[in-house]
Amino acid sequence: MKKIKKFLTEQFLESLSGLKLFAKYLLLAPSIRPTTFNYQKLSDELMDDWDGKNIKKAIKHLIHSGLLKKTEKNEYFLTAKGISKLLELKIKKKIETKQKIKNKYFVLIFDIPEKTRFRRDLFRRHLKELGFEQIQQSVWITQYNVLEEIKALIEIFGLNRYIKFFIAEKV
Repeated sequence: MKKIKKFLTEQFLESLSGLKLFAKYLLLAPSIRPTTFNYQKLSDELMDDWDGKNIKKAIKHLIHSGLLKKTEKNEYFLTAKGISKLLELKIKKKIETKQKIKNKYFVLIFDIPEKTRFRRDLFRRHLKELGFEQIQQSVWITQYNVLEEIKALIEIFGLNRYIKFFIAEKV
């Protein structure tokens, strides 16, 4: 039963990631006020792939998991944990279909303070998932086109002032 709930949750979040409603979560993340949505609006957008019963189950599980919250006006919004999970699923999907860019390298350099160690460690884990390789202590490189994902990660973890990235032709 637990596997079914997890599968349902991930499938539902994956469906959400394809909706226009959630596009800004993946690009602007917590710098914006959370976008709220009501059940009807969501079910209208998902009606081709989901029936009402499964949408209600998925929403209930997302709330129970702390990924979604319900407002007093019976609207819903993704929590920071939900946004992170949504991004994680999007990254996994990107990894499955990633292609190298010929003769271009995406270089990322950071100096994240020790006091933000938890965010730094999570950020590093996501870099590995995106296909980055560590070439020095805080210098990472990849040939995959992951610019949008990196921008979203930097915003989600609030690391703007600690990270620099650029594209190079030679390394």
